[in-house]
Amino acid sequence: MMGFPRSLAACVALLCLATSPAATAAEPSYTIRWAQIHLPSSAADRAAFEFAERVERETDGDVVVQVYSRKEYEEVAGRRRNAMQITGDVVKGELLEMTQSYTHVLARYHQPLRVLGMPYLFRDYDHAEQVFNGPLGAGFTDDLETSSKLKGLGITYSGGMGVISANVEARDPSALSEMRILISRGRYARMAFLLGGSYVVVGPDGLVPLAREGLVDAAETTVSCFDVYEDYKVNTVVNETHHFLLTSMVVINKAFFGTLPPEYQEIVTRVAQQIVVDERQWSIESTHESRNKLEGMGITFHDLTQAEKDVYKAKLEPLYGMMLTPQERALVRKVRAVGTDGTGDGLASLAPEEDSVVLNAPTASDAQAADQAAPQSSGGCAATGGTRSGLAAMLLLALGLVTRRRA
Repeated sequence: MMGFPRSLAACVALLCLATSPAATAAEPSYTIRWAQIHLPSSAADRAAFEFAERVERETDGDVVVQVYSRKEYEEVAGRRRNAMQITGDVVKGELLEMTQSYTHVLARYHQPLRVLGMPYLFRDYDHAEQVFNGPLGAGFTDDLETSSKLKGLGITYSGGMGVISANVEARDPSALSEMRILISRGRYARMAFLLGGSYVVVGPDGLVPLAREGLVDAAETTVSCFDVYEDYKVNTVVNETHHFLLTSMVVINKAFFGTLPPEYQEIVTRVAQQIVVDERQWSIESTHESRNKLEGMGITFHDLTQAEKDVYKAKLEPLYGMMLTPQERALVRKVRAVGTDGTGDGLASLAPEEDSVVLNAPTASDAQAADQAAPQSSGGCAATGGTRSGLAAMLLLALGLVTRRRA
């Protein structure tokens, strides 16, 4: 009889344990694995973690978002992964469900996305906002979904407007003549030829080691990348050309998205659309902070006048004829019209038509041949790694693609 109370007490204890919050908390039904491509980017990191927090909160923890840094994901994958490869892993959906990938990388899956990286496509940040928040922006994301295994959730950018760093104030493109310009966005490398120089396609972390070897003189970059990669060790002038935006898109594996209940699909979509708007503002703020810091260190910033920018724009305009199809150039006209005499419309309504952007573009066959031979970088602030940059320098020397600067 003495054993009964003990057994009863044990049962009560077990019942209390089973009904405790820790025991009754349900496992999440869905896990979204998000790997960071941007390396590094405080704005992109903040966006990913904010997305994770908001989605988990709005689904009461039934959808969990695991955010991997680039390094953490490489450990999971068991090998190095660049921007193109991480995007491909999201397409496969085996190790990842989401990422924020550069639009020039996503152009592999929907070619018109390369339009967003063209020089002087956007007049300023306000113009870009109108495009991204309007029907043209929706057209880019919708058409990616139609032509690939990815669903686009929103367009953003990292690092602010593009700049050219060097050791001279390049008020005119002639100042860059015969310079070797590091361009990490391989698709657009021919810009260097139009500016009178040559190019080296390597990740943005490659400037310092390559410049120290006398292999490059200038770099297409952003203020944030210039700061983070300590490019001020070799270049002392930042020319605010504002000739491009490093655009990216939050994407999710389409098949996985289809497994989510409709209410969760709505949450994921809405939160992502909120996050990209926030990230764009954070990127602008981060750019201002980096500039203030760098100016305090003695780095010179040359703000080009509109007249000076117009000279650069005229020099780079032939790239549209070199790279884009007539349909893509028609899209360019629509993007440029936003906020002026037209509002633009979706991509679906575009039909191939005669181009009026570039009528007599140079063929630049030598540039195209060099472009095919040059190493392709994923571009943006996605580093290739310091060791790789050193190896790249030796490889470039061995192949004779660049030569040491003579004293």
